[in-house]
Amino acid sequence: MSENTNAIKWHDLAKKLDAAINQILDDQPNGLSLYELIRFLSTQPHALFDKQALTESVSLFQTNFVVMNALYRIKQAHSLEDIEISSLKIIRQPKISSENNSIEIQDPLAEYYLNWDNFDTTEDDIQTLMNSFWEKLLHIDFKEDDLKLLGAEGATTLAEIKACYRRKSQNHHPDKGGDPEIFLEIKAAYDRLSNHAL
Repeated sequence: MSENTNAIKWHDLAKKLDAAINQILDDQPNGLSLYELIRFLSTQPHALFDKQALTESVSLFQTNFVVMNALYRIKQAHSLEDIEISSLKIIRQPKISSENNSIEIQDPLAEYYLNWDNFDTTEDDIQTLMNSFWEKLLHIDFKEDDLKLLGAEGATTLAEIKACYRRKSQNHHPDKGGDPEIFLEIKAAYDRLSNHAL
């Protein structure tokens, strides 16, 4: 198959996907999740993805990528309305016009999903992305507790957190008669906080 024939085929598939997503968004004025959107796209009358699309991790990632790419393309194409895009909620809403149209807000997710170089992702890459996601999620969940454990609730810089960590770890260091388990909890809290921006 020639490169030109492939380009025409992919263009036709993209048009079908965009039309199906637009129809589903019209039919779901209160929004839906990314999973629900993919499920709608996998069943009649659309049936654009087969059952494998939501099973094995690489095909699930690639299905997710194709749909997110389409959503961001559709969002860019609409001048009068916006689309809120997240894994939990995809919904059309009126576009808020800014007074200064020259200011453009960068969206790292849009940049990621509009770059087709990110489509060919290996199983290891997907695992790394998932680990990063869970690490960030757990950091958000534990940040307040970690700061409290270090006695650094009011800290606003890493230097302040580090000073609190040093005090706390010296008080609980096993070589100075401290509890090894508490010392390890303090170290883990500091590691989580220092590996992420406040």
